[in-house]
Amino acid sequence: MTFGNILKKLRNERKYTRYELAEKLNVTYHTIAKYENDERLPDLNIIKNLSVIFKVSTDYLLGNDENPILNEQILIDYNNLSDKNKKTFEEFLELLKVSEKYYEEKEYK
Repeated sequence: MTFGNILKKLRNERKYTRYELAEKLNVTYHTIAKYENDERLPDLNIIKNLSVIFKVSTDYLLGNDENPILNEQILIDYNNLSDKNKKTFEEFLELLKVSEKYYEEKEYK
């Protein structure tokens, strides 16, 4: 997927118009249109600001990572949990790891 496709997808998912996004970035509507049509690439500051606005990694924006979730956001969310919920989260994560390993082994047999 191209940068323009990713930007348009994120903008539509968040229900921003091109005008609204342009205002947040302090650029013009036409600049957003050029980004989305892959006629122009943003500078690094715009990419960083888009990452913050959409809460995705810059790698995701640039098409280098298919996972839009910021690892930092996962850590922030985890740190905001109560101690009891942190323990529950850790237990659930271990369960997922065991489950994944089990199904990987089944696929290779």
